[in-house]
Amino acid sequence: YVTLAFHVPAQSDPVYAALEGAAELLFVGDNARLYKRLVTQERVAADVEGYLTPFAEPGLCEITVALRKGVDTHSAIDLVREELERVAVALTEAAVAKARNGLELAFFDALRDADGLAEALGHAEVCENDYRHAFEMPARIELLSMDSIADACRACFRPENCTIGIVRPDGQ
Repeated sequence: YVTLAFHVPAQSDPVYAALEGAAELLFVGDNARLYKRLVTQERVAADVEGYLTPFAEPGLCEITVALRKGVDTHSAIDLVREELERVAVALTEAAVAKARNGLELAFFDALRDADGLAEALGHAEVCENDYRHAFEMPARIELLSMDSIADACRACFRPENCTIGIVRPDGQ
């Protein structure tokens, strides 16, 4: 396994919403850009997962790659970095619309029952000091653009902003 962890701003920072758009494109579903590149096309990974921490304080965007046997770790890291750079320079309006749609669906799906609503309200109160911020996500999603996502990717997915962890089975 290899994990790349990038430092990201707090959830209340405007850059965070753009990173959510990038994360939607990079990590969500079998058609996600990192999954498609590393698992389907290059066949260097068995799986790819990504997570953007939604905290009041700055956190991490973590990308974990389950490498196939015999794959060079550093080659896989280079492929991840290439794809992160590609998001910053090769976005289309269709990709941004896909990210908006996915984020909006996830937002409303989370509010479908009392538990989800309570979670959203509590999270907004704790992380942003105002429960009303729970309902600002649709407006943040609407503001996503090719430029905002690209700028956020360039700001956060820099090599000097990354910590890499490599986990190998015993004896390797």
